[in-house]
Amino acid sequence: MTRRVRQARRPSAALDALVAANYASLHAIAEREIRASRFARSISPSSLVAESMMRLVKQRTLPRTAPHLCGLAAVLMAHALSDRAKLRRAAKRGAGRRPVRLEPDVRSDGRTRKSTVRPDEAAERAAVRSRLLGHMEALARGRPRMIEVVTLHLVLGMSMEQVARLVGTSQRTAFRELREGRALLARCMGMEAP
Repeated sequence: MTRRVRQARRPSAALDALVAANYASLHAIAEREIRASRFARSISPSSLVAESMMRLVKQRTLPRTAPHLCGLAAVLMAHALSDRAKLRRAAKRGAGRRPVRLEPDVRSDGRTRKSTVRPDEAAERAAVRSRLLGHMEALARGRPRMIEVVTLHLVLGMSMEQVARLVGTSQRTAFRELREGRALLARCMGMEAP
């Protein structure tokens, strides 16, 4: 049973060929993500490509076309840089030290009388994030540049001028892609478009 699971997770020969044929594009995307990210300090583009490919292999559906591969890689690279930043911030806050335990009977703020304990909040956020990432991956298959624009602007916090320059389009087109991407993601998540 475990042998079958391991074999299913291995990348196919088609994916290997797709990555090999588009390595230069993936490397260029990695360079762009590193330049644009305030989180990237000590990672090389080759390392970022390798890390995103490791994450790619864990995806439910593997890309079959070059645009889908590049769009998905841009999303995965942004997540990899964000995860590295979270680890670095956690280390600054004293990762490894024993956390201070709060008394379990403290249930409300003394001033506002509002509850401070929401055990389901973390689970809710994780579920929403997981759904959002799934929808972004699905949209990246058909509209990789749109998801790249959304990721660069909303996840990495880049200005639209920088985003347009990095994806090689006009600001007007980048704004249109951002508006469409936000609307599509909001619709997928069952929300009103911002």
